[in-house]
Amino acid sequence: MAVNEWNVRAVAAITGGQLLSGRPEDPLRYVCERLVDCGKGDVLIPLVNLTDPAGYAARAARKGVGVLVLPDRTASAAANAAVAVIGVGSVRDAYFRLVKAYRHRCKARIVAVTGSAGKTTTKEMIAAVLAEAGEVQKNWRNYNGPYGIGYTLFRLRPHHTFGVVKIGAYIPNSIDFGARLVAPEVGVITCIGLGHAAALGGGEGVRREKEKLLTHLPKKGLLVLNGDDPGCRSVDLSRCQAPVRWVGVECEREDLSLWAERIQVHRDGTRFLLCGLEREIEVELPGFFGRPAVIDALLAAAVGDHMGLPPESIASGLTKVEYTPRRFSPIRLPGRRLLIDATYNANPHSMSASLESAAKLAVEGKGLALLGTMSNLGEEAPEQHRAIGRRAAELGFALIALGEQAETMASGATEAGGRVIYASKQWEKGHVVALALKELPEEGVLLVKASNSVELEIVAEAIEKEAARRSGLVPPLAKIEPTCYYGFRRHPLTREWFFHEGIDLSARRGTPIAAVADGTVVKVQKDHPTYGNHLEIDHGGGMVTGYAHAQKIYVEVGEQVTQGQSIAEVGNTGRTTGPHLHFEVRIDGKTVDPYYYVI
Repeated sequence: MAVNEWNVRAVAAITGGQLLSGRPEDPLRYVCERLVDCGKGDVLIPLVNLTDPAGYAARAARKGVGVLVLPDRTASAAANAAVAVIGVGSVRDAYFRLVKAYRHRCKARIVAVTGSAGKTTTKEMIAAVLAEAGEVQKNWRNYNGPYGIGYTLFRLRPHHTFGVVKIGAYIPNSIDFGARLVAPEVGVITCIGLGHAAALGGGEGVRREKEKLLTHLPKKGLLVLNGDDPGCRSVDLSRCQAPVRWVGVECEREDLSLWAERIQVHRDGTRFLLCGLEREIEVELPGFFGRPAVIDALLAAAVGDHMGLPPESIASGLTKVEYTPRRFSPIRLPGRRLLIDATYNANPHSMSASLESAAKLAVEGKGLALLGTMSNLGEEAPEQHRAIGRRAAELGFALIALGEQAETMASGATEAGGRVIYASKQWEKGHVVALALKELPEEGVLLVKASNSVELEIVAEAIEKEAARRSGLVPPLAKIEPTCYYGFRRHPLTREWFFHEGIDLSARRGTPIAAVADGTVVKVQKDHPTYGNHLEIDHGGGMVTGYAHAQKIYVEVGEQVTQGQSIAEVGNTGRTTGPHLHFEVRIDGKTVDPYYYVI
């Protein structure tokens, strides 16, 4: 592959730099930005100022770094016989020259994704679909600026069949610059709205910026567009030499290549019939909700079809999508209530889409929207916030509005006959949390969404924590010593990554385990290969707790237990590395983080 074929002389030529030390013919491997990530024979181009270039070069030499690329002002101080050093006039220019050179030596088929909303979900869905046919490299988290794109491309390896790269547009020419780095075979535009309109020159400027992706697609490539989106429909396709495929749900189907029918939204996700492939197929989207998620899935399906995947593989991949925290993440609360954390960011398009998806989950009259200001809208801000307030009211949400445009949003809701609970430019977290929980009824749905600058993720987390505290559970052990938390982790025995659905609490063998609340024992199982001796208690209201790895169990199925009653003893049965209690909390059949319930 690429850098395996490079040597020090080639990197000096690519970067336009001067070789100050080292052997020109030494072969090189990959490219890294941080010393901690480097291996033997790698190119290291640090993106930070070095206070001790000589010491840094010495550490790089000890790690076996192949060549160090530094600015001219520090390169001479770092030059030594143990590691090759190249001095360059601009590290930034050298970095992006390396990105382009590395990319063009990679054989992976690359998909570029952009749009005003839905980029991350679409990226994850495309990656999940393509993973059915080969190894996939994708942006890490939200690294979609120029350096994030470089970081992603530098991690392409010979075993990667595909790459999925999200390109953000924050300033003019972001898309053009990013696409030159990526050199995609396929381009996907999720939608074109007002995201970053203030920096890009209004809605027309946003459209022109997104259109720049089209000129970078090859004749044998593909452009996939959201046919339901007016912004995508306004794109000047004369600039694109690649074939174009439209997908959609609500628009006329004459020009659609893929579309969805029989869409069903439920509390675990969305189900629909995928049409337009060689045969129709049912698709499940666990953890993704509503029409926006279906559109993202259709975009991913079009990419998968272009890459040669059969319908069954496309549908299978869509069941395995990794959800990204704070992007319409459903969190179950006691009382069959649902908190939807969509606090990562917001613009008019994503805000409307989130409201519409949340409305599908809410029983009539039981929807509550806790919304904050949308940033970077420029002079469009007042009207766009007023429109969001109106839309929330039309969909039946009561409104709590926070931030600079709170009053404007509230006025829109009032105009549409909606109920405004609270609206304030300045607010206190504890008051908002208490108000939200007071107003959220049994079986209610609470959507929390705003731009990052409002920091509503702090409020969403506090709501989850306070709801757990109010559930009234007592700790299952007299002394709480967590050793492993809820979420993804590497298994201590197999070393494989998996999702840990509970919390592990360290205790001596024989320590009494208590029921955290009154309830009925619904399961007792012994000698399970993973959980060992374990039991479950139903506490009503959709809440079930689980207790695993017990040495002894004192209760039987059907037995009524009271809060604090001893039900078992800590042990190390099943797959464990030592005595502990694995404790789980499930609400409506889905695990939630037990931390706030017992700590």
